[in-house]
Amino acid sequence: MALNKPETNTQGNSTMSDAFARGQQDSRGQDQSQAQRPQAQRVRLDNLGGIARLALSRSPASDVITKLHAALVKEYAKVDKSWEITLLPIDLNTTQTLLKSVIVVATRDNQNRDVGVAFHTLVLDASSPAIAPRVEMINGQQVEILKVAGDAITPNARKEIASVVQRSFPSTPLFDAAECVVPRDFNLDDEALVFQLASNAALACTTELEQRAPGYRPLDLGGTEQDSTLTVTTTFGNPQTQDVVGAPMRGDIVIEFRAGGQQIQGQQDAVQRVATISRASGFMDLVWAPAEQQTQAYSQWAPPTQQVASPNEFKRYLPRFVITDLESLQLLTTEAQLLALITSMGLFQGNAWAEAWRPRQQVVGNDMDLRDIGAVGIEANFEKNASGYGDRVDTKADSFLRSQGHQDNLIALLASVVEPTPILSVDVPECGPQSWFNGIFAAAGEMNNPHAQRINDIILQAANTLTHGNFSRHYNGDGRVALDEFNRVHLGWYTDRFGVKRDLRDVDYLAVLNFAGHRDPEVVREWSETFNLASLDLNVRLSKRKQIITGILGQDSVNFTGFARRVTIEPKFMEALLAGAKDAGLSTRTISPVTDLNQHQRAVNSYAMGAAMDMSKAGASVFNRGYGAQQQQQYGARGGFSRWAQQ
Repeated sequence: MALNKPETNTQGNSTMSDAFARGQQDSRGQDQSQAQRPQAQRVRLDNLGGIARLALSRSPASDVITKLHAALVKEYAKVDKSWEITLLPIDLNTTQTLLKSVIVVATRDNQNRDVGVAFHTLVLDASSPAIAPRVEMINGQQVEILKVAGDAITPNARKEIASVVQRSFPSTPLFDAAECVVPRDFNLDDEALVFQLASNAALACTTELEQRAPGYRPLDLGGTEQDSTLTVTTTFGNPQTQDVVGAPMRGDIVIEFRAGGQQIQGQQDAVQRVATISRASGFMDLVWAPAEQQTQAYSQWAPPTQQVASPNEFKRYLPRFVITDLESLQLLTTEAQLLALITSMGLFQGNAWAEAWRPRQQVVGNDMDLRDIGAVGIEANFEKNASGYGDRVDTKADSFLRSQGHQDNLIALLASVVEPTPILSVDVPECGPQSWFNGIFAAAGEMNNPHAQRINDIILQAANTLTHGNFSRHYNGDGRVALDEFNRVHLGWYTDRFGVKRDLRDVDYLAVLNFAGHRDPEVVREWSETFNLASLDLNVRLSKRKQIITGILGQDSVNFTGFARRVTIEPKFMEALLAGAKDAGLSTRTISPVTDLNQHQRAVNSYAMGAAMDMSKAGASVFNRGYGAQQQQQYGARGGFSRWAQQ
């Protein structure tokens, strides 16, 4: 790799500065009349620093851009010479539009230079004070509108960044590979963290260019070798992880798609190396969706002194798997991400998702177990109290632990209150490390995006390519891949009672139910409506949700750093994708617990009817059960997404 290091952009030096320089030249012998001298542009009072060029910024925060630039230069010096990377630092004080300083990672393929230049923008949150929230009157009430570093990337800011890149590469095609906020607490002295950041930025650019290079071959399952070692392994109760900028990510459930690990024939005690192809991490959430259900026999939970009168009487929820990290670890094209999405569906086979709520001796939050599934008893009201609310179920009993020889009360409880037609959703950061490869799903789900249909078509074509043309034979949907639900999700972290930074998404429906269900059930309703009541202004809903989060976690421990779009995958798209992958030859073994939760396919409201999946149909031929839970132990096992509008 050839690393170009141009000087920090000074394009913001004002016309007045230029006029002053010309005036100095005139005084050395060229006498111009006042009328002949160029008129200076009016100066903005909030940008007085643009009048004069400074040898060193007076802002200590500007030191961040210098330090990160030096660290990135060191990392990119190690890269293959076939790539040329140019770093373009842009100090916010030299511009009219930027609220944060940025470093642009511009990349060119030296083997295919005519393709153009791809650029990925790193937004340095610490380069200026936090953006102040805005207060507006909405429907007669004052509403605080939270602003985050990602909001600095406005359409005008994008234009200015692209203009800087274009001046460095005149007459060259440019491809925007999205943006990523470098958080205020990013540790510049952590070499491993800096490497991850540099690698992610470079990968965003090289992937963009490689897909446009002559001879590029997209991922096609029909052209892959048949592999009997493919497994989809699901584990529960995992600790949280970190993304490439060091932010905590909730990942109770981890689904890994692997190849290898089997014994090599003819070689005693020798096994193949295990390669992880993709990983999906996330958590199970509850969606409030009570309704009458179809009559069907269930093994139900009932209080010791009562019997359940109706098998569907206490149904209250739909289960939702929220993916916080979806990543193909070896290739990050749209086709590869779709393959990762396919294998994440292994969680739904045999209703393995129910295991996510297995009671554990684990406290998340301050002093309360916010993940105690027994709290559903409050809204289920098994006792049929006149108040409409019942008691929480005691899940600390031995009968709620997975064991042999007696009824599994966890499964009985879930069968009573949860409709087993799960929803699949992905949290896509608006300006984060995953935005460049998962942003396409969020862009496709934006109902008010004029480019949405074209973006959906890109995904549909990628699905057809991945499945060797078989996807289109099964797909009879309306062309929509995902729905964004008109929602944003707060990203950030809080400090738990052990001093550990944790993902704000620890606060979910069940957490709110545990915290407030007995004391103030109205809070639970308000939380639900911040997601579901789309007729209410989004800013009002976000403000209320922020209040609930800080109320549970504590005002002093919470840091809001960004937003994600929670997009829900359309069932018809997913079912056709699974069927097409099966026809293309994909066959895996699943390694996960099996539950005896009965299934049926009736959704409970207009949204859920379109989002819930009937897993008796979807993916039954792709996932072939290989190992049960016991065998597994034996084997050790924001401003939108505009880059897609430009494609």
